[in-house]
Amino acid sequence: MAIVIFDNDYSPPAQAYYFREDALSQFTGARLVAASRGDVDTDIVLTHPTEPTPVRGAPSPAGRVKVRARVAMLTEHSRPFGLETPTEFSPMPNPNRQRFVRAYRFEALAQSAGYRTLLGKAPGDPAWTKDVVDYYTAGPSDPRYGELARKLVAQLPPVRQADPFAKALAITLHLNKELSYSTKERHAGAADPTADMLFGNKIGYCVHFAHAAVYLWRSVGVPARVAVGYRTEEDARAGGSALLVRSGDAHAWPELYLAGIGWIVLDVAAEKNLDPPAPPQDEDLQRLLGEMARSDPPDPKEPPRLRRPPMRNWGRDIGLAGLLLVVGAAVALYLIKIWRRVVPIVAGQRSIGRVGYRYALDLLAEAGLSRDFGETREAFARRAGNLAPSFSAVTDMHLAARWRGPDVAPADRPERSRAAWRKALRALRADLGRRGKLVRRLLGLVNPASIFDAR
Repeated sequence: MAIVIFDNDYSPPAQAYYFREDALSQFTGARLVAASRGDVDTDIVLTHPTEPTPVRGAPSPAGRVKVRARVAMLTEHSRPFGLETPTEFSPMPNPNRQRFVRAYRFEALAQSAGYRTLLGKAPGDPAWTKDVVDYYTAGPSDPRYGELARKLVAQLPPVRQADPFAKALAITLHLNKELSYSTKERHAGAADPTADMLFGNKIGYCVHFAHAAVYLWRSVGVPARVAVGYRTEEDARAGGSALLVRSGDAHAWPELYLAGIGWIVLDVAAEKNLDPPAPPQDEDLQRLLGEMARSDPPDPKEPPRLRRPPMRNWGRDIGLAGLLLVVGAAVALYLIKIWRRVVPIVAGQRSIGRVGYRYALDLLAEAGLSRDFGETREAFARRAGNLAPSFSAVTDMHLAARWRGPDVAPADRPERSRAAWRKALRALRADLGRRGKLVRRLLGLVNPASIFDAR
């Protein structure tokens, strides 16, 4: 998803980096959604900055340390993310337009205080109105949330039973012990998936856990919300300044608000994990992308190279020249189509991922399916699934070849194998033959300009 370059060292107390992109805090009576009012969640930035932009609602620097970092995005995001509590976002030139879609900087006040120092802090912000306090403590009417939360709080020493952080910590430790992690358990058919998980089989994933913690905290008066973004283990940095944020790092976690401190991450970490372990971080890829993100971008003020003006032929008849141009263009386009069909047969390991994917796009364009401008490759693969299910595997191989690169990926990887690509493309042709309309495919085949629809 992105490569983050830290300008100064920072070790989080939770031993993981939390990059917040959005927050869910407004309880609709059935679930939590993003805020629809302007006086809450003021620290959430809705668009990428075009100039240095301070973040509203920045917390006090007490118990926090300033962290500066650069972010180079590998895929498009509608809004930026920053570490825990960003205080400013600013744009920066893209260091490598072939790899990154945009780049920006952020400054953040990340937590440095230990959890013991949070005991005794009052809940919420003294400047909040009663309406805002009610907003951040609203939750389901299901009495089981309050009953469970009060039962857990009652187990605290009497001196701590009114302490908001102690209450939140007691609830979180209970969830850690009782819940089991599995991305296969969705609870999708339940009216309240969180209650179905918490008071049912206790199996779910981060979205269920974060909502459970927030609902329980709110039921005992602790202002809280669900944050959405990415969580990456501190060890993934491997001692360097670069950190690769992967799509598998997408995460939701609970946050509570303490006076004088601001939003605090107190994540749920289920002791039992029913999913197979995630693949390890690719340190070579992380190092390579980090070097690219650090490189200086091209100078936009550099004058373009002078081009030789095209030759003019004044001796030919204009009409005949026009006809010849049309015929020549058609012939050239047919030759290009033929060449694009043949080149995957002889392509080397360095280029097979690119030319094989281009061949697949040509087949889809002839069948009447093209990628929209601005549409990601993954989104196009999902949209093309009804017509060509095998195109998803072709897309995965192409992305692996593109992002790993020939100098990183092992020689025996499928995305570098002509045999693997021939097999994948045969499957794609078979899908189109079974599901595509024959007349449409024939028209696309004889259309010399169909290659322009292959994006």
